[in-house]
Amino acid sequence: MAKPLIRKSKLEDKQAVKDAHIRSIRQICSKDYTPAQIKAWAQPAYTDDVRVRAINQQHHQVVELNQIIEGFCHSTVHDDGTGEILGLYLTPEVSGLGVGRAIAEQGLDYIKSLTPSKVVVESTITAKGFYQALGFKVLHEICDHEIRGELVKCYRMELLR
Repeated sequence: MAKPLIRKSKLEDKQAVKDAHIRSIRQICSKDYTPAQIKAWAQPAYTDDVRVRAINQQHHQVVELNQIIEGFCHSTVHDDGTGEILGLYLTPEVSGLGVGRAIAEQGLDYIKSLTPSKVVVESTITAKGFYQALGFKVLHEICDHEIRGELVKCYRMELLR
C-alpha cells in the first residue's frame, strides 16, 4: 500500500480539496451530527477566492494518497496575532494512519514560527479528542454555530503553552 504524502497545496488542487472536505464531513463527521446538520455543512460556502488566498498567502497543505487528495490542513496567523487552524479534514482512506497528527503539527509549526499571541481552533465534536491530544484545551462549547440554518455544536479550543 502506498504511503500518504503531505505536501503544499497547489492552485490546481482546489476542486480536489473541496471534494475531500465534503467526503470527510459526510463520511466521518456524520457519526456525531444529524443528517440535516451534515447536509447543510457538506455544502462548503468557500469561494474560489477563499481557496486561492489560502493556497497562495496562508499555510495550506494537502494529504495525497495514490495521486488523490484525501485531506487538507489550513492554518494562518490573523492580523491580531492569533494563530488558528482554520480547517483540518481527512477522508476515511487516510484517517487513523497518523497523517492527521503529522499535518496538524506542520500547521502548528508554521503558526509558531510567526510567534502568535495564542493558537486556537474551532473543533467539531468528532475532532475534539484529536485536538486535546495535540495539547488544546476547551475554552467553551459553541452551541449556536449556524451553518445554512442548522445549529452545529463545536468547541472553541486554545493550545496550552
